Amino acid sequence: MALSPPRSRSFTVRLPLLLAILCGLLTPAFAEDTSAIVLPPDPSARPDMQAMAPTSSRDANRPCLAALAAAGVVFETRGRHEGSGQCGIDDAVEVSAIRGTALQPSALLSCQTALAWSDFMTRTITSQARTHLGSTPSTLFVAASYACRGRNNVPGARLSEHSFGRAIDVRGMELADGTTWSVRPHASGSSDPAARFQTALRQAACGPFKTVLGPGSDGHHERHIHFDMALRSSTYCR
Repeated sequence: MALSPPRSRSFTVRLPLLLAILCGLLTPAFAEDTSAIVLPPDPSARPDMQAMAPTSSRDANRPCLAALAAAGVVFETRGRHEGSGQCGIDDAVEVSAIRGTALQPSALLSCQTALAWSDFMTRTITSQARTHLGSTPSTLFVAASYACRGRNNVPGARLSEHSFGRAIDVRGMELADGTTWSVRPHASGSSDPAARFQTALRQAACGPFKTVLGPGSDGHHERHIHFDMALRSSTYCR
């Protein structure tokens, strides 16, 4: 009896079953572990990176610099002025003139102090000079601006506001008519125009400036008036 060729029916039945079994066994091994996928954050949910970026001191100081320029101040920016120890100015400017009045020598100050001084020059010094001295200032004689030193130039004393560019000392002025005015002691209640002008300045400065010291205050300010922007709420004027 002759043998019949093998039938392929059993193969065609078992092959789909075998494939299903193999797929069932292999699928877990090849499945992607979605727990390891880290999706990028939604850009719309991100904070403003520009707002979070650190701002340079120059950028932070731009409003003050713009205000100085608008006030008619002639100055040069110095950025961070380094000093020894704790001394120094973060936003230093060197002021050489304010609305046509030259500063001799130029004053190295913090921007905010320079802005306060330019306002005081424009609103008070010029008007009071016209009232009491009959002319306006053409040159302001600066006794001191930035200087890394102790108060009253005493070694080891607490640092002066000059050490941070927050103070300016004035010793006198030259007026447009060629006359001069100098800081000096005057008798109390003197009717002398120079004395009245000096008194008016000191009184008007107490408030815009935190410290105002002049002749008769402490023996260290007989020939100049000290104006500073100390970081405190109260004023000290003598």
